[in-house]
Amino acid sequence: MSGKKPVIKYYKKALELAEAGKYGEALEVAREIRSKHWKNMALYRMVPQLAKAGKYSEALELVKEIKDGYWKGNALASMASELAKVALELSKTGKYDDADNVFDKALKIARKIRDKYWKSKALKSIALKLAKSGKYGEALEVARKIEFIDWKNEVLANITTGLTKAGKYDEALEIAKEIKDRKIRKRIIAQIKENCIKTANHYLDILSSNGKIDEFINSPKLIKKIRKGKINDEVIDFVKNIGEYMKEKEELIKEIKELVKK
Repeated sequence: MSGKKPVIKYYKKALELAEAGKYGEALEVAREIRSKHWKNMALYRMVPQLAKAGKYSEALELVKEIKDGYWKGNALASMASELAKVALELSKTGKYDDADNVFDKALKIARKIRDKYWKSKALKSIALKLAKSGKYGEALEVARKIEFIDWKNEVLANITTGLTKAGKYDEALEIAKEIKDRKIRKRIIAQIKENCIKTANHYLDILSSNGKIDEFINSPKLIKKIRKGKINDEVIDFVKNIGEYMKEKEELIKEIKELVKK
């Protein structure tokens, strides 16, 4: 095989076969490509497809055939990212043990990557998926291993956003302090505090309408702080405690409704 056109023809054919799930045939065609660049690129493109199909061992074996360090790192990063996507979907369907196993596989693959750029990219993808699945602690551990500051800041900001939505303001504020970019850090902390105060005022309104403020708040100063938009540990604790109370109440109501249906 000689000339650029035949090379591209074989490259496209290999990808078409891989997309059709004919991985054996695709690999045979890819191996026929004489151009190292196009062969490495074809093999790289096939790796995440194999991972997505659950053929993890085959994907790793295929990576060994990629001779160029750039494409090898890229392939491993793509595979790790694909596995993280699979883990997230498993988590969404309640298959938490399976999700944990796939996340572990993704991390093992990321650790194999020697190139700092591709390793950081893989870790970023895994950390973001962990955060989306609510595994903020694990996501933070992975984020701290990312060597590219901009990506690390992005992941840390994402984690704090998730924690804020979950009402874990104290944890969110602590993690926000790790963001190196001053502007991003300042913006994220402001968002956390704004959300906390908004939630605190919402809870005050609910308690007031139900005549239960005195049951939960002994200090009039706390009410004034919340109404004035001030935030401290006392305000955060108030939001946390009321949030847990509201959740327990909702779960109790749900249980009663289920019993009534029966």
